[in-house]
Amino acid sequence: MRSSVVYESLEKQERQTDVSNHVYNGASGTKKTCIAGLAFSILVGIGFVVLGILAQGRSVTFHLNSVTLELVPLAINVVVLVVTESQGYIHATSLRWALFYEGKLEFNTNLRLLTFSKHNFANGIIANAIFFISIAVCYGASAMILVRNTYEFYLNGGGDWDEISHLVSISKVTPIALGIAILIQCALSIWCLHASRIPTWSSDPLTTLQAASNSRGLIYQKGRCMMSVHDRSLLPTAMRPQARQRSPYAASPRIIHVLLVVTIVFFALVIWTGIIIHVGQHNMPDASWNFFPTAAVDTMTNNVEFQAATTQTVFLKFFASFNPGYAPIYVPEINMLAILIFCVAIQSFLTIGLHCAELQVILLRDENVWRTLMGPTGTEAPSLYNSVTKPLRTIPSVALLVFKPVVHWMFGSALGVDYAKGVLMRVPHVTYLMALWLVFLAFVGVISFTRPKGPLPATYGHLQTMLDVADELSDVMYWGDKGEATGLLDQSQEEGGRLGEGNKQTEVRHSGTSTQPLPAVQMDASYS
Repeated sequence: MRSSVVYESLEKQERQTDVSNHVYNGASGTKKTCIAGLAFSILVGIGFVVLGILAQGRSVTFHLNSVTLELVPLAINVVVLVVTESQGYIHATSLRWALFYEGKLEFNTNLRLLTFSKHNFANGIIANAIFFISIAVCYGASAMILVRNTYEFYLNGGGDWDEISHLVSISKVTPIALGIAILIQCALSIWCLHASRIPTWSSDPLTTLQAASNSRGLIYQKGRCMMSVHDRSLLPTAMRPQARQRSPYAASPRIIHVLLVVTIVFFALVIWTGIIIHVGQHNMPDASWNFFPTAAVDTMTNNVEFQAATTQTVFLKFFASFNPGYAPIYVPEINMLAILIFCVAIQSFLTIGLHCAELQVILLRDENVWRTLMGPTGTEAPSLYNSVTKPLRTIPSVALLVFKPVVHWMFGSALGVDYAKGVLMRVPHVTYLMALWLVFLAFVGVISFTRPKGPLPATYGHLQTMLDVADELSDVMYWGDKGEATGLLDQSQEEGGRLGEGNKQTEVRHSGTSTQPLPAVQMDASYS
């Protein structure tokens, strides 16, 4: 006997989901927040340029203890994180809708620096490359604003090591480079604002779905109500609900590339660590492995007493200049630019690895929003969705926001600078960086293979799949069983919960969305 709620499949599936008159959330508040972040970033960029102009370089020194000297770059990295994330949101939103108007938007989430628009040059390959370089320069320069200066120690042939080892100077080159890099990002963001038509500033996948559907960019496809994003290449067919969905790894072909990049970076760090430990143990076997590094003396001036108080270090002196006579070597300010380029070239591999991990994190965030359809209260009203605070409400997003500044900070500790010696490769901190990246690799692996629970087909922000599953769009939606539908099925082709078309007539059910709570789907039934 049929359910009292009968899904009229032969009529309703012949028409598109009609959302043309639905008013979606334009998220004007998020746009205002982005503009405020842009203004803040401009002020920060100008501030760093002014700092570089006023700084005296190695000629002026002051004293900081080792802990403060390491925490100041971490604080600067956090400021850089705020700046790059705020500009990155503008860039990502512009890219999303540039791809939509080109008919290339599949997922709500895209790797913004590795996905290009052909017609919107603000999101083109050249602009994206400039954006990436500016991010790498920001994180590279942030660790080199305060520079150790042990020149006086070598000039005096030794002395009060505890006092002299923590003398620092403010570089002229690196604050200016950091400020210019931030201002370049701001200029690109302004270009994105000017060049892009953005229907909604919300990052909510359901709001994106409504805006895209409202623009007739998506068409409802019948017979796919229980087909997940993993089945998007299959023809419409009836399927049984699954208690657990497949992972992001199976949903996006780019995730294998992300895992490959992060793994390659890890093995590069392993090789670097092995080499640096071998050299460090040979040159300074008695040196310290304390977490907060001090300065270091080279093998020509060290002794057991100095080694015990200093960090095990390998020196790269090719950036230093040799004085005539007996004066010690030093790093001219102009050479700080070469050191910055050297460090940024290495650090850029960490930057791209951290950026690539955004794909899994945001795919899971979109999926978490999508799965609220199964909840007792339905989806959150779009007007209540806050794109600014949403990343702070999911564990993977918070973890990535922590990894970004901390990894770059640890790299800055591993590859330090001293005005008296040039580049310092600190053996302990290269090792700590490798260990930290191993934790990051494990994190990326876990989120790549996470399998959501529940029968709602996984979409991971895939817009067409969301539209096929959510057949009625509204501000607040509930998902569930919508009754029986009559179709032609061939039970002989049933395999793994899938039923193909054939000649035997049987009853299947339909699932979908509604503005009112719906009964739970039947796990042993087929849905089409």
